[in-house]
Amino acid sequence: MTAKGLLLAPVFMLPLAGIAALVSTAMAQPPTSAKQKDEPEKSCLLVRSIRDHRVPQKGVLEFRVKANSYVKVHFRDECRGLKKSSQISYRSVSSKLCRGDEIRILASLDSSADVTDICYVAGFSPVAAQGGR
Repeated sequence: MTAKGLLLAPVFMLPLAGIAALVSTAMAQPPTSAKQKDEPEKSCLLVRSIRDHRVPQKGVLEFRVKANSYVKVHFRDECRGLKKSSQISYRSVSSKLCRGDEIRILASLDSSADVTDICYVAGFSPVAAQGGR
């Protein structure tokens, strides 16, 4: 082998090893286009489309946006203060409620000063229709 051949051999081997590592890592993970079960699909929701809200279980908030259509609110972190009987208010800088906006959990409807928790929106996704809702 020439000196030139010795210099090129390691250069070609390193990228091939790197490609093999990337391929094996990519095969072990689901494709990025595949939606996770609880992953937000939208980053904003028009405020005027919100008709009502419900808390089907602790920490889960859903907005009614049509007669019998709901959108789940995803939070950046767990929203521990959110309970079935919770009243809420939201704050947005536009006509949309978007990722990063806050939803305040209120102690009562009488006073917006009694905030028990503040949760930050991560996004929204439609709730599958279920019978009896």
